[in-house]
Order: sequence, then C-alpha cells, then structure tokens
Amino acid sequence: MDEIQGRHERAVGYEFIRWFNKVNAKQFKYDKRPHEAPDLRYVDGNQILNIEITDAYYDKNDAEMQWKTARKEEDAPDRWSGGDFDWTLVSNVSAGIAKKCRNDYGKDCVLVVAVRPGLTSAEEMEQMLSDIKIPEKTPFTGICLTGDFPWTDSSRGGFRCWPLR
Repeated sequence: MDEIQGRHERAVGYEFIRWFNKVNAKQFKYDKRPHEAPDLRYVDGNQILNIEITDAYYDKNDAEMQWKTARKEEDAPDRWSGGDFDWTLVSNVSAGIAKKCRNDYGKDCVLVVAVRPGLTSAEEMEQMLSDIKIPEKTPFTGICLTGDFPWTDSSRGGFRCWPLR
C-alpha cells in the first residue's frame, strides 16, 4: 500500500467514525493501523472497533481516473465516460462486499464500502440500496456504505452513510 491509499483509508475511516460515534453515542478514536488487516483500529475505553475499507467505482476506467489523479500521475485521464453508471456502481458495490466477505478480519470488524460517485446523488443512491447484494455468510459485525456525493440544484450532497447490515 502506498501513502495515498493510506491517507484515503484514514479519511474514509475518519468520516465513518464521526458518523458512527454520533449515531451510537460513542467516542471511538483512532488507535492504529493493524499490521496487515483489517485496515484501521479504533478504541473507546476498553472497546475495540476494527474497520476494513473497500472502494467501489462505476467501472475500471473510473477507478483508474480517480487513483491516477490522486497520485498525480502524468497519464491520468482527465475525463471518464461510461454507460448505465448507476447499475454498474451498485453491481460493483455488491461485488466488493462479496469479495471481502470471503476473508476473516477477526472480531468486532465493520466493513465500510466507500464510493465517490460524481454522477449519482445521495438520494439516487438511497433508492438503490435495496439492490445491493449481501452474502448470507459474512465475517463482519456490520456493513456500511459511505460516500461523498455531489451537490446539485436538487440534491444536498456531501458525506452520507447507510448501514447495509
């Protein structure tokens, strides 16, 4: 993992834990990055909350554009185009969850799926939550979808988080 990915995961964890603490009246604070997995560890007194983070994109080209731009790579695409982007985003969220559910991340671990959709509003995403597939067997105590959604004339964007399980 490189520095950019590490900073990204800490930022996702920061926003998620702010939401989690508010919703659950907790005071979890960042503790450390475990050696291998899961990605982040938070503590509140004697309680430990581990977080595994995965990202979902519209498609491979969207992922490439976002990561190459973040890393300031010279060959970073300056535009992206795709088709049926809402469906592919939901499909990729489901695929990311399924992939992570194949591993054991230990006790008290929440999976956080992060999205940064430039074309999907928070309201549109909320309407599609029921289309996200979650495996029956999962090692996680919870699965949440988070995202930084665009602001539009008809949509209040910004950070959102939805528990999926």
